[in-house]
Amino acid sequence: MLLRYSLVLAATLAVLGPAHASGKACPPEGSFTMMGQKTLIKNCMSNNRVPQAKFVEGCRGLSEFTVQFGDQPAKITDLAACPTGAWGVCEKLFGAPMSSLCHLRDASALKDTEDSCQSGDGTWRKG
Repeated sequence: MLLRYSLVLAATLAVLGPAHASGKACPPEGSFTMMGQKTLIKNCMSNNRVPQAKFVEGCRGLSEFTVQFGDQPAKITDLAACPTGAWGVCEKLFGAPMSSLCHLRDASALKDTEDSCQSGDGTWRKG
């Protein structure tokens, strides 16, 4: 399970490049299937000083990431801020000034997400 969450978080940051939009948050809606297990994407990426164009491209990368596993593209929404009520937040993953707010996780998945955050040099805090 740790591999799944590492891939999602790493893919978000690895695809940073030029694009356009005005929001400071993106909660992708979708899923991907890896090794026969379906994983719902329940994170909201929050921009904390990444150049806007690069942040938007990172959000769009999540949509493309799900397609690589044969699933439908995740729906990307451009918001002014992430929804409240996150179960946990990963800040500064891989040193980038972005946060990933985790919503609607079961206890096991939330622990895996926390471990992924910390292994990527991020700082985890409970929501």
